[in-house]
Amino acid sequence: MESLLECEICLVRCDNDDRKPRVLPCGHTVCAQCIASSIKANDGRLDCPFCRVSCGQGPGPLEAEDFPINITIVKMLEAEAQKASANNSPHHQPTESLEQMKQEEINITACHVLSCAGLMSRLKVHKQNLQSHQLIQAQMKTELLEALTRHQKQIDEMGTRIETELQSVEVVLSTGKSLMKNLEEGEERLQNSTNANEVRSTSMEVQHFSATIKEWGNTN
Repeated sequence: MESLLECEICLVRCDNDDRKPRVLPCGHTVCAQCIASSIKANDGRLDCPFCRVSCGQGPGPLEAEDFPINITIVKMLEAEAQKASANNSPHHQPTESLEQMKQEEINITACHVLSCAGLMSRLKVHKQNLQSHQLIQAQMKTELLEALTRHQKQIDEMGTRIETELQSVEVVLSTGKSLMKNLEEGEERLQNSTNANEVRSTSMEVQHFSATIKEWGNTN
């Protein structure tokens, strides 16, 4: 029980004077001196030192007194002080009354309840953080799948264009080979011509093929 009466920051026992135990909005309890030191170190702002939940920044200067006192711990401190005073009394009876025993157990139980409430508060914050990360992860997954779908579509379209271009190139090459063959045959006939009529006739064919090639070259 002794550790429950100590500030979890400075590990100094709380009291009902300068180190009053005060409850932050997140449920954690810190002594007034540590709260004041944290506010001063953070320019008037206070975040819980355990769960990092913001504890506010008012329009005026934030002070330790702005946070409520942990009544349960104060009562436990007072009960211990009364018990110590009774133990030091010359009329002290060694056996505790039933009511004293009950009160001490009630105080201990209340402190455990308070600690459990603080833990539950931290777990709720952690759950909220996990749910937030889960939403972000789901959104990223959706965006990645959409991007993959878009890229796959672009890749498929590019493949189709390349296939079409290849077919066009094959047609062009086939046409070019045919025209080239006609020119070579015309050249061979010119070389083998034996009279002027054959030369003129073959020359006209060669000119026709040449004009066809130029026209084909301009369109491709």
